[in-house]
Amino acid sequence: GAVRATAAGVRADGGAARRRAARQAAPATPATPHRALDRTAVVRGASRGFSVLVLGEMLLRVAGPSQQQFGLLFALLGAAGFTTAGIRAARASADRSALVGAVAAVAAFVLTVPLRMMLHAPVLSVSTGISVGYAAVVGAVAGLMAGRARASGQQQ
Repeated sequence: GAVRATAAGVRADGGAARRRAARQAAPATPATPHRALDRTAVVRGASRGFSVLVLGEMLLRVAGPSQQQFGLLFALLGAAGFTTAGIRAARASADRSALVGAVAAVAAFVLTVPLRMMLHAPVLSVSTGISVGYAAVVGAVAGLMAGRARASGQQQ
C-alpha cells in the first residue's frame, strides 16, 4: 500500500485498509431499486377525483336531502370520487398501483378541504381523519383492481 505522511505521523495506505474492513464487516443490504411514486399519475387521479367530489357535493347541496339521507349519499359520493381517483391514477402509472391510487384519493380529498373551510364546516375533526382513511382504503383498492386489470390485459 501507499505510505502517506500526515501531521500526526506516517500512516500506511491512507486508511484504505480500515475502510475495506468496515465494508466487509457491514451486513449486505439487498439491492432493491428505489422507484419513486409516479407524481404525474397521482396528479391526474387527484384531479379527476376532486372533480367528482366537487360536482357531487354541489348536487347534494342543491338537492338538500334529509340528514339521514345526506350521510349515506355523502359516503357513496366519497366512494365514487375516491374510486375515480384511484382508477385514473393506476391506469396512468406503470407500477405500484395500490399506492398510487391511495395517494391520489387522499390528495383528491385534501383538495376539497379549502372549499369546506369556505363553507364554515369544521375541518379538523374526527370525521376528517376518518375521511382520509376512507379515501386511502378506497383509492388503494380501486388502484389495485385497475392495476390488475391492466396487467391481465397486457398479458393476453
